Amino acid sequence: MPFSLDIDFISINVVVYKKVDDDFVFVAFNKMAQKTEDVDAKELLGKKLTEVFPGVKEFGLFNVLLKVQESGKSEIFETAFYKDSRISGWRRNEIKKLPDGNLAVLYEDSTVQVEIKKQLSIQKNLLHTIFDIIPDLIWLKDVDGVFLYCNQRFEQLYGASEAEILGKTDFNFVDIDLANFFRKNDLKALEENVPRRNEEYLVFADGSYEGIFETTKLPMYDDESNLIGILGIAHDINERKEHEEQLKIYASHDALTGLANRTLFLERLSQLLKQRESNINVHAVLFIDLDHFKVINDEKGHATGDKVLIEVAHRLKGLIRKGDTLSRFGGDEFTILLENIHSAEEAAKVAQKILDKLREAITINDNKYHVTTSIGISISPYDSKDSEVLLHYADIAMYKAKTNGKDAYNFFTKD
Repeated sequence: MPFSLDIDFISINVVVYKKVDDDFVFVAFNKMAQKTEDVDAKELLGKKLTEVFPGVKEFGLFNVLLKVQESGKSEIFETAFYKDSRISGWRRNEIKKLPDGNLAVLYEDSTVQVEIKKQLSIQKNLLHTIFDIIPDLIWLKDVDGVFLYCNQRFEQLYGASEAEILGKTDFNFVDIDLANFFRKNDLKALEENVPRRNEEYLVFADGSYEGIFETTKLPMYDDESNLIGILGIAHDINERKEHEEQLKIYASHDALTGLANRTLFLERLSQLLKQRESNINVHAVLFIDLDHFKVINDEKGHATGDKVLIEVAHRLKGLIRKGDTLSRFGGDEFTILLENIHSAEEAAKVAQKILDKLREAITINDNKYHVTTSIGISISPYDSKDSEVLLHYADIAMYKAKTNGKDAYNFFTKD
């Protein structure tokens, strides 16, 4: 038969069916199909499809044949083939309507391709599951900034589902300035062809969370090394930042009183004196040492001594201006930096207030304790414009006040 001879030259399995009543009959097999099925075409020609394969309607192929017969449009359909009631492989069927009205089914084994697709699907679902349970924000954009993927955490950022985000850009979700900022960083990563890291302050759409995120953006390529987009990963570093800030505080503040420590005090004093205006502006350093504190600390214990120091710090804070610096210099020593005062007399007034305030009894657990203080004062630029020297002079003046009977202040003099 001429038609069968034509299809014998096709290097794929071909079976031709003819619609008869409510069934299809075999019209032709090419040689490859006969070899694949291990059949002689003569034995099947003219027989009904449902007669040869009673379960064909269950697999969906029969319905696809009907659809193509009616519409005339080709269809591709994947079917499983069975052995011992179990799937042993897959076939890819392309059904076409021929000019004479018959249907040609071209098919080939697609088991390998189906398995690959299955494994890829498993891997994709696995990656999606992993990406959705990690706390980082993950997204993928094409080179034009259009979203191709995002995880659940990223959905929270924009207050939209993945389906609502895909196909859109940042400009659809945030104000133009922020969107331009994101786009600028994306383009830099793409142009420089290297991962780009920066810190971004992100606020979730529903207001449930906001904080600093360390964002990494990596150019992405296909198997042929063509640039296809950019992968973004944003890691929440709020806790790390808070920890770093806490460490800075620990490094520059006294753990007991919360006041600036020696290091921070000297740093601020040094910076102040380096300013150009320090030659004309007047500053004072007060070095404060508690009288009789050692007796309280030794007799009543460190716990009581600590409470006394905390109360002293509290009182001192209430006596200085907002821009001045108060530090616990060590032990029972405190220092104060009075910035931009009008005269030495102003420093003397502050010192007198301190003396008066610390003469008041300190009550701890219904017990009253009395401490006084000796204060040394040095003035910049008159005494010195060097921070270490100023502090040393204030220390000398303090010891002179203590030597002269305590509970007093004394200005440094070079006598």
